[in-house]
Amino acid sequence: MMVSLGLTLPIQFKMLTDFENFYEKMKVKFWLKVILWGVSILAMSNCRGKTQAVTFADVCQENNQTKVHLRGFLHSSQATPNLTSNSALLVENKNGTGGFINLLFETPEMGETNSEVEIIGTVLKDKNLCVLKVEKIETPEGEK
Repeated sequence: MMVSLGLTLPIQFKMLTDFENFYEKMKVKFWLKVILWGVSILAMSNCRGKTQAVTFADVCQENNQTKVHLRGFLHSSQATPNLTSNSALLVENKNGTGGFINLLFETPEMGETNSEVEIIGTVLKDKNLCVLKVEKIETPEGEK
């Protein structure tokens, strides 16, 4: 059984095209929202493991357990006997001037001294102590 509303063919056609246009707009809006949601989730998940670049003046101002990366020159350190034998200094300038921070290595292989490196590590802070626990060392030749 069919019910007729008495609508003429042009009106029925207009209603169908209006509904189709409405449906297409809603479908585009839906997929646009899904894409934007996915991009935002991806961006947030990528930010969790990111390190932030810091300067020598700012590294010890960071919060405890913050991941950072810092560029400088490795120097062996006999001035830090209270840490471990796996310690060194990262200094700002090749001649040893400028800022510095104590580095703490988990393994004894710290790389060549006086070489330029970029350290990726975690800031470890105590009341009077600030060190950078090394996770990765990058050199101009590649990663160590």
